Amino acid sequence: MSSAPNYRLLLPQETAAAEIVLKAAFEPLVRQLGRTHDPETYRQFPDAVADARVYGALIDGSIVGVAVVNRSQAGWKIDELAVAPERHGKSLGSQLLQFVEAEARAAGAPALSLHTPLIMDRLVSFYQRHGFRESHRALPEHGLDRHLRVHMNKSL
Repeated sequence: MSSAPNYRLLLPQETAAAEIVLKAAFEPLVRQLGRTHDPETYRQFPDAVADARVYGALIDGSIVGVAVVNRSQAGWKIDELAVAPERHGKSLGSQLLQFVEAEARAAGAPALSLHTPLIMDRLVSFYQRHGFRESHRALPEHGLDRHLRVHMNKSL
């Protein structure tokens, strides 16, 4: 039986393992958006890890969840929240989100924000259950697809 998850900032030597989790978690979404993984998608991921902006969920030393954040005076933006596919449905995503929220509160962030594709209604519902509220909908800035994104915020 595996131990309880441990949540913490990831270390540079964990970058490759975390990227594997991100790619596996987002592959179904990428396909649903009618795209393929662009080799450039995670080009800046090592910098995010080095900048202490990537949190991980680890079980028995293995990375099973990843959250990438950007910090500003306006609040923290969650750029990515991913759980390894074999860990879906086990509350790991909720726990990782709650950990990131606690870190943001401790740092004095006034709010959390994120966006998720409208076609992923289960993700919109997931974030709503965690207190996020829709602020607006817009096409993605990257222009790689034409699926609306639901932009959401949560006051801390």
